[in-house]
Amino acid sequence: MNTYILLIILLIIVIIVSVLILLYLIYDEKKLKEVKNELLVKLGKKYTKEEFENTMFNKYTEIILGIQNDNYNFLRDIVSDEEYNNILMRNKNNKDNNQREIVTNIKKGFSKLISFRVNNELEVAKLWIQYTDNEYTLGNRKVQDEEGNTSVEEVVIKGDKDKEIYHEEIITFVKGRANNEDILCPNCGYHTMLLDTPKCIRCDSIIAPKKNHWVFVNKVATNISKNKKSS
Repeated sequence: MNTYILLIILLIIVIIVSVLILLYLIYDEKKLKEVKNELLVKLGKKYTKEEFENTMFNKYTEIILGIQNDNYNFLRDIVSDEEYNNILMRNKNNKDNNQREIVTNIKKGFSKLISFRVNNELEVAKLWIQYTDNEYTLGNRKVQDEEGNTSVEEVVIKGDKDKEIYHEEIITFVKGRANNEDILCPNCGYHTMLLDTPKCIRCDSIIAPKKNHWVFVNKVATNISKNKKSS
């Protein structure tokens, strides 16, 4: 009798776990469903999701390169204050240790706009991206020649210049609420419908305050693509 009851309990547990897994998978698929252009039109946007995906992925790669090149003027306007402080701290630690993180050969796999919503006065966009690159860290090492003279040379202390690294991430951008980003530069007349920087890309004039253009907030690593392939 006790064995029978135990089997029933185990069966109920298995059913509950199976239902929870199914609900999670359904939620996961819904969460990563691509945003349709119809939604952007309803929000007053004049650009397509494809244009947004390409622009934001390119901006993300500029941020990666801006970090390793210490381009703080660019980073200050294009990332959130919290992310900017994190970048400063990481770069300071590297300099204190006489190290440099290098990223090269960024190759895009895909970028998909999976969420575009309005929260009070903010617009929040999430992109599911996949790319590969080469990453390694340079540091100083003392070397001695045959005559006993000592010098310092920069060598790879972490990573591999020739090893390709796979990345899959959910990245988030935010901006102030606006019906559209239809902007005309007052200085040179350059026109854009997708404002991803405070400056005109033609004449470098300030055309929008920070809150009115897209700003990178954070990234979360994921392996959804690999999980889908293995399932």
